[in-house]
Amino acid sequence: MKQNWTHWYLLTMLGVFPLWLGWEGYGNLTMQKYAFFAAVTALWLVGLVVLTGWEALRPAHRHAGRWCVLALMAGLCLSALCSPYRAEAIIGPSRYDGLFTWLLYGGIFLGVSAYGRLRQSYAWVLALSGTVNGVIAVIQLLGCNCLWLFPNARTFYDSGVYYTGEFLGLIGNTDLLAAFFCLVIPVCFGMFLVFGGGRGTAFLLPGGLCLFVLLKSGVSGGLAGLLLCALSAPMLITDRERLSRGLLLLALMATITGISMSLRFSATGARFVLCKPTAVLLLTAGLFAAAGQFFRKSNLVFRKLPRILAFLEVLCLASALALVYLCPPEEGTLYEISRVLHGELLPSFGSSRVEIWQNVWELVRERPLLGGGPGTLELRTDLEFSRFVEESGRMLRTHVDNAHNEYLNLLVNGGFVSLLPYLGLMSATLWRFWKHRDSRITCVLALPLLAWWGQALFGLGLCIVMPLLWCVLGLFWSVDDNNIM
Repeated sequence: MKQNWTHWYLLTMLGVFPLWLGWEGYGNLTMQKYAFFAAVTALWLVGLVVLTGWEALRPAHRHAGRWCVLALMAGLCLSALCSPYRAEAIIGPSRYDGLFTWLLYGGIFLGVSAYGRLRQSYAWVLALSGTVNGVIAVIQLLGCNCLWLFPNARTFYDSGVYYTGEFLGLIGNTDLLAAFFCLVIPVCFGMFLVFGGGRGTAFLLPGGLCLFVLLKSGVSGGLAGLLLCALSAPMLITDRERLSRGLLLLALMATITGISMSLRFSATGARFVLCKPTAVLLLTAGLFAAAGQFFRKSNLVFRKLPRILAFLEVLCLASALALVYLCPPEEGTLYEISRVLHGELLPSFGSSRVEIWQNVWELVRERPLLGGGPGTLELRTDLEFSRFVEESGRMLRTHVDNAHNEYLNLLVNGGFVSLLPYLGLMSATLWRFWKHRDSRITCVLALPLLAWWGQALFGLGLCIVMPLLWCVLGLFWSVDDNNIM
């Protein structure tokens, strides 16, 4: 019964929660998402206690991840207790990322890791919710106010003119949508890479759609997460079949990237303009596809395939960095990377993230051990960005209430007593992945975690998407070492 209760909870969180809107569109989406997540999770946890009694607190399956999460919860409780903003630290002033929310995250991990069971249906519902978000985002990119999510008949293209931030899909903020896609895309592509066949191929469409929207949204943090995920390929591609499917995946991603570069969206619709980079990418995709078919039909045996791929990966990465260093573009993320490689780090880099990090670090130095209390950053900083928009005649202001780096955000709010257990959980997860890298299901579950932790360097980590991470983490740790597939 407790396994079925957890099964329905996971279906709800992975399939329904990403689609939950509330009744006010983007106007109050954070509160609506938080209320749904908190109510459903609290009901599930209470049900577990009722069904299992004290066994819910003392599950038979214990592991390093469980102790790390318990230490994280204890550290956050201590931080909140010693916080000068003790009352505000319980829920959080506006982002709902206070102590109660983090205790729910810990409850998700403990409950799912103890009573969750791996089922293919979880991948399907996550892919479905990602597909719905992707379709709605494409409609919004075409200039439509789909489902009347934007208030006052605004559209996606009014961003920076009538309101701050960018919003797409049913997740809202594009940074949070990118974090969500960092879970969906690796799961979809991982199912194809690891399992192949009919059930794996069916995941290519939702994965490709989400990748296309991520590219059009322009969120570099999400792409950085996927890059970190891709760097694990040498551990996953261990035979000829996986090599063939990996090359086909590269062909698909090159094709989608090329199309996204030539397909120009605007408030009046879309137009396709073939450019040289698109032609090069389409040609490259054809070569990857041909190579994939060759290896699928050949009898070649690579005894040291992972090492060969790792060497090629390092070579490609070094070549790309050298190209950016020697021939930098005139603007954009690659330009900023080039300046960093030249030893120049400006506060405006990363959409002013560097300035935010510098400001937050000064707050960390004030209370390094316990932090200011969960969710209290906005009460401790007066950093604000503002600019006058002539087109709308408005002064747009944004008060910083998040570090725009999940690790730094946890450090400034919870101190080292909270950050260290979280880093311990990450390390234990990576070690478990390495130890069971031959397991197909371990690979599929590890890929989204790697992508998330990569984008977390630039991400927000809010309750709109964070519960999904803890669901995946719990599922990753739900299989006993002796029975892992």
